Amino acid sequence: MKSRRARSPRRPKLSSRLFKIVPSLLLGGALLLLAGPRTIAAWSGLEALPAFENLWAGKTPTDGELSMAASGLTRAVAAAPSGEKLVDLGAVELLQAFAPDLDKAQRAGLLARSEQHVTEGLVANPTHAFGWLKLAEARIARGAGGRDVAAVLMHSVDVAPYMRLAWIPRTRLLLRYWRSLEGDELPSFIAQLRTIWSATPAYRSKLIETAIEVDEMEIVAAAIAEPPPTADALKEIQTRQALRGRPR
Repeated sequence: MKSRRARSPRRPKLSSRLFKIVPSLLLGGALLLLAGPRTIAAWSGLEALPAFENLWAGKTPTDGELSMAASGLTRAVAAAPSGEKLVDLGAVELLQAFAPDLDKAQRAGLLARSEQHVTEGLVANPTHAFGWLKLAEARIARGAGGRDVAAVLMHSVDVAPYMRLAWIPRTRLLLRYWRSLEGDELPSFIAQLRTIWSATPAYRSKLIETAIEVDEMEIVAAAIAEPPPTADALKEIQTRQALRGRPR
């Protein structure tokens, strides 16, 4: 009898192998394309770190640090826009607008770009509490009316009423513009003051110091009183204080 030769296993056809490999290559390429802009954004955003480290330490960044931060963040948002980086870019431009050697047109341009970038950042991330605070600061810097400032400050309260880092800087501005609050905003502001007051003794001291600093002890005293002030009592204080000619 003729011996049968052992058959070697068949190799997959080339077309079959390509069918399996090509989708993997395409997927890998797509992931690289997606990762590329994000990587560029991440590396570019690092250029803002020296400026923000100074800010976090309570120091004023140098003009060079602000310029480097603005350049890096501009490239970052061009590569991969994000709410946080847009707000950071607007915050840097706001600081740049206060440089003493700028003329009126240069300052106006920086303030306009600052407000635009912060607004775009808030569209991307409406829950950015400090973004709403920065938007208020940008509007104050360009001379906006009290109502335009108060409204965005209350947005910050609405999205983050318990963010302790925002309490004092936000309250400092709200105490200047609280006469421009409307509708349910005033009771919400009073609730925020009571939240701060009930937090810790340290925050009580900070709240009183801030109220004295901006000469607004009457509304703070009314807010923390027991029982809480009625809506009519608040309206009476608001009307009386409006005669003092503060921002509206």
